[in-house]
Amino acid sequence: MADIFSGKGLTLQYNTDTGNRSPQGIGNVTINNVTEFPALTIQSETNNFETYDNEYKTVLLSDKSVEPFDIVVAYLPDDPTHQFLNEMAESQSVFQVILQYQLDLEESQITYAIVNGYVTGTVVVN
Repeated sequence: MADIFSGKGLTLQYNTDTGNRSPQGIGNVTINNVTEFPALTIQSETNNFETYDNEYKTVLLSDKSVEPFDIVVAYLPDDPTHQFLNEMAESQSVFQVILQYQLDLEESQITYAIVNGYVTGTVVVN
C-alpha cells in the first residue's frame, strides 16, 4: 500500500522565483480550491552511443519536456491565488508550479515535482 496516495500532503503551489529548488521554499503559495489535481507528464529522449572497444551501447538521457497540464480550481474572483493565475495569463510571465504529492513527516520524505512555465489560456465555466 505504499504506492497509494491518500491526499495527505497533496498540494499545488506557485512561486514567482523560477530558481526555487525547494518544495517548501520561501515564497511558495498554495493555490486555493483546486478541484482537479494536474497530471504531470514528462517526455524524455535518449541517445545511443557505441564505443569502439565495448560490445554494449551506452544510453544517455537527452532532452526533456513537460507536457502542458491544466490547473482546475473552483474559481473565486476575489481569491488572491486565483487573481495571481489571472495575472500570469494576461502577462504571459514565467512562474513556477510545485506539485506536492505526498508529505511524510515521520519518514522526513516529500514526493514532489517543480516545473517552470506560463499560463497559455483560461476558461471560466458557470
